[in-house]
This record gives sequence, C-alpha cells and structure tokens, in this order.
Amino acid sequence: MYLKLCLAIAFAAALCFAQSRGQIGQFSAKIALEDGTNLPRQPLVSVRPGMSTACKVRQIFGNGTVIYSAWALDDELRTTDACAVEIRLDGYRTKQATLHDGETVVLKRQGDSEGVATPASSVSAPKGAAKAYGKGVEALRKGNFAEAEQNFQSAISQYPDYAQAYSDLGEALEKQKKIPEAQAAFEKAVALSPKYLKPYAQLARLAISQQRFQDAVEITGRAVKLGALEFPSVYYYRALAFRQLHNLPEAEDAVKQAIELDTDQQMPKAMFLLGLIMEEKGQRDAAIQAYDKYVHLSPKPPDADDVTARITRLKSAGS
Repeated sequence: MYLKLCLAIAFAAALCFAQSRGQIGQFSAKIALEDGTNLPRQPLVSVRPGMSTACKVRQIFGNGTVIYSAWALDDELRTTDACAVEIRLDGYRTKQATLHDGETVVLKRQGDSEGVATPASSVSAPKGAAKAYGKGVEALRKGNFAEAEQNFQSAISQYPDYAQAYSDLGEALEKQKKIPEAQAAFEKAVALSPKYLKPYAQLARLAISQQRFQDAVEITGRAVKLGALEFPSVYYYRALAFRQLHNLPEAEDAVKQAIELDTDQQMPKAMFLLGLIMEEKGQRDAAIQAYDKYVHLSPKPPDADDVTARITRLKSAGS
C-alpha cells in the first residue's frame, strides 16, 4: 500500500511538473474491430506501467476514439505521442498495444479471426446490410445463435455478395447443429471471396468434426498456399487431420507452425497436440515438455487429470 501511494505521488508530481513545463501533448488514436462493425460497448483501456513514456487516457468515445496525453520520462520531459496500453473488450482478444496519434488499433475476435485482408466485397456492403451484419456479430458473441442467423440472413438478402456475412452465418448455423447448412454457408463465403481465409479454417474444423480428415488436409492446404500466417488455427486443424491419417511428420510440422504463429497464445491445445504427436513418435522428453507447457498456458484445462497422468507415466517410464 505504501509503495503504491509513493508511486501515485511520484506520478502526480511528474504530471504537474510536466504540465508546468508545457511538455505534455494531447493526442487521439482509435480502436476498431477487425470486421468493421461498430464497437458494442466502451472498451477498457489501461496504461501499462514500466515503459519509457508516461501517459494518461483522458476519454474514450463510443466510436472507438481515445483521447490521451503522453510525455517522455527523461530529464527534458519531451513530448511524445506514444502510450503503451492494454485494451480489453468482452468477446475480443486482449490487446497490448502502443497508441500513436492518428493511428488505429484493431481488435480481433476470440476464436477464428478475420485476418488483415477482409473480403473486398464487404467494403461495398450497403448501410442497411452492414447494420444487420453488426447486429448478427453481437448476437453471435452473446450466444444468441438463432438471432444471429436471422440478422446474417437479413444482411445477405440485402447484399448477396456479403462473404463475411456468409462466414458468420455458417458459424451461427454450426452452433445450432445445422451442419449441412453451415457447410454450405462457409463454401459460399469461399466462392464469393477465394482469398478470404477465415472460412477455410471454419470448413477445416467442420470436416474434422465429421471425421473427413482428408478433406481437412485439402482445405487447409489451399489456405496455406494463400499465406495463412494470421491463422494458426489453419495449421492446428491441419495437424489434427494429419495425425488422424497417421502422418506424424506432417502433423508435427503443422502443429509447430501453429504454435509459432499463435503469438497471443490463444490455442494452448496446440501444445497438447504436440505432446501427443511427440509421445506417439517415441520422443518422451519432448512430449513431457509439451505437456508441461500446455498446463502452464492453460492452468485449469478440462483434461488436466489426463495430462497429469500422461506426464507421470512418461516420467516413470524413463526412470
């Protein structure tokens, strides 16, 4: 408590001193969602400590605009536009970013993300279709899958080339166990925009759930050729499929690629899959290491007992 009080006093003193020197700059940046829809609510933006600059978030507007002040922590108290923050918004991945004046920080949805390259056709969506799509995204995030389906269908009826809407419609249909309809929606998204990578991941996941492992390999192979570097899930599903087809070298390569690309560590299951593959290849130490990392990344996994038993068994076998 005493330390926190001292830090607060020091921060306030630096702020006052900097203001007296006229060296604090006020800036604005913007927070946006990867699918282009409006923010459903105000995000939580907190300043990360321990940086070479100091800053304060002044105001956050409903359109995602963030007003902040910043200054450098040095003897000259130089003005800077850099502000290191952590951004939280329910349904989206927590983002650590550095705000800069006039720049936009994009939040990615939990689960399959949009990637940087959204379909070109979606940019042309008329206002009514875009509004219906945004309502569908919010309903999908809340788990209201029937409502999400209705809104996505409304968006598509107004704009039949809406690849993003078809992709998310498939998601809503899949959640409702309408599997043939979901697959048709994902395939329509790919047909409308062949370079839009998200539906490839969705199709691969669906194929694996139906034990169509060779189809999953083919689908993910097409995505890999397009450069699916923002989609570790593509490589994860590819690894799952190769393992089921007893092609362990390809499975190992794919899951290691998934882990490397998963910089936000959103897929701890990839580490568990690596453990399974290493165990099946007879590489005991590598398997134990992967299982240990999985437990570290996912402290309360539902399969904790199974993982612990595997680690114990492997360690006993080597003693």
